[in-house]
Amino acid sequence: MTSVTTLLCRLGNLCGLLSPLLWWATIFTSEATIPGFDPVRMTISELAETGSPTADRMFYLAFLTTGAMNAVFGIFLIRAFRPSRLAILLGLLVVVNGSARIGVGLHPCEPGCVATGQSNVQALHYLFAAIGFIAMISASGVASALFRRYRVTRSLFGYTALSGVLGFACIAAMQWKGEALQAAGLLERLSSASLTLWMFVVALWLWRLRVCDTPLRGRA
Repeated sequence: MTSVTTLLCRLGNLCGLLSPLLWWATIFTSEATIPGFDPVRMTISELAETGSPTADRMFYLAFLTTGAMNAVFGIFLIRAFRPSRLAILLGLLVVVNGSARIGVGLHPCEPGCVATGQSNVQALHYLFAAIGFIAMISASGVASALFRRYRVTRSLFGYTALSGVLGFACIAAMQWKGEALQAAGLLERLSSASLTLWMFVVALWLWRLRVCDTPLRGRA
């Protein structure tokens, strides 16, 4: 008989699988709802800006729901790789990412999401967004070190490291040259795609390993 602990563990694993899918499904359907929306130039935040017709959809599905799912997945990661300090750090970083995503949703930017002359609410929006990206990029770095300790996850090391590098490079390019190139939206989406796809791959890998039933063995 499956225990409650095992069921909760599987739920956490499932959150890591479904969160990226819901995140992008909500973004794509929201973009299709707004006539003339340019995903290359316009950021994800502009789908949820004050007054946007897709603001509620983005808040409840993209930010609140997937943020909570990311946090639950972070707790699952701690359980999956226990006992390990790196696993605790990895899990906490993913929890921070999920919490920051909720914070982004709770503090929508103003129409146009212009960085200059921003209100306190919009300033918090950008702060939580920065925390979310930093946490997930850092999580990929910690995960790359953690995965090398386990034979069954060692093959994920290179992909994990590359995902973090791409996530960082794209978000850094967005901040540095995004507006000048009129590609802030594209660069943000590439960064988010790299990091969310990585989370999906890790969640799928662990699901197939049935880590909720069979504990992982370190340095095997």
